[in-house]
Amino acid sequence: MENTSRIELSRSALQHNFNFLREKVSAGTLISHVVKGNAYGHGIAEFIPLAQDLGAQHFSVFDAHEAYRVKQSLLAPAGIMIMGMVQDEQLEWIIGQGIEFYVFDLERLEKALTWARKLGKQAKVHIELETGMNRSGFETDKWPYLLQFLSQNQEYLEVAGICTHFAGAENFANHLRIKQQVKQFRKGLSYLNEIKKPNTKLHSSCSAAVLRFPRTHYDMVRVGILQYGLWPSVETFISTEESEQDPLKRVLSWKSRIMNLKTVPKGEYI
Repeated sequence: MENTSRIELSRSALQHNFNFLREKVSAGTLISHVVKGNAYGHGIAEFIPLAQDLGAQHFSVFDAHEAYRVKQSLLAPAGIMIMGMVQDEQLEWIIGQGIEFYVFDLERLEKALTWARKLGKQAKVHIELETGMNRSGFETDKWPYLLQFLSQNQEYLEVAGICTHFAGAENFANHLRIKQQVKQFRKGLSYLNEIKKPNTKLHSSCSAAVLRFPRTHYDMVRVGILQYGLWPSVETFISTEESEQDPLKRVLSWKSRIMNLKTVPKGEYI
C-alpha cells in the first residue's frame, strides 16, 4: 500500500553536483563521499548505489555501524573510511573487512596492532594530526613515538592515510587560523615522511576547504554537504565566484498527494 508522502532522490541532480565537484577538485584527487548521519538524511541504502552508479569509489562515515550499512549497500567494492567512533570490540570486524579507520590516540593505535596480529592482517589506519582544531588527533609531542611505533610495526599497520581537519573553513573569519593549520599539517607530513607509502592518501579538505583552499586538496578530499546540493555557508557560495545563480542542485525532494482543493470566498473563515 503506497504512502501519501514520499522522499525522492534525483539522479540528474546528483550527477550535476558530481560534475561541479570534479571541476573544483584538483585533477587526480580522489573524492571521498561523506555519508555520515544516514547520508545527511538522504538514506545510506538509497544513496550509496546511486552514487556508485555515478562513479563514486570511496565513502566516509562516522562509526562502525554506518560502515556496516555502507558495505551492505554497495553495488561493487569501494573504499570505506571511519572518521570517528570505533569501539574496541568492533576492531576485529573492521580490520577483518579491510575497512579504513582514523587513529588519533596511542591507545587506539596499540589496540589496532593487537587485533591485526591476531587476525594476521594489516589494519588500514589513517593517522590524524592535531593542527589546531583541538578535537582529535596526535599532538606534536606524540609525533616521535608515533613515528617509531609505525616504523616498527609496518607488517601489521598500513598507513592508508595521514590527515587533519580544518576548524571553521566555511567562515572567512577563520582564514588566518586555517593557514596556520595548513602550515602545521605540512610540518607533520614532513616529520612522518618516512612512513608514507606510494598508496598513502594525504587529506585535509572538507566541502568548505575544497572551495576555499584548493592547495589543500592533496590526494583525497572529504565531501559531504556539497554533493547533496547544499552549501556549508553563504561565504563558501560567494567564494566560488560563480554567477548569482546557484550552481548546485538539491538531490532530495519531499512530495505528497493532494487530498482536496476548495475555493473559499474572500472574508470566509478558514
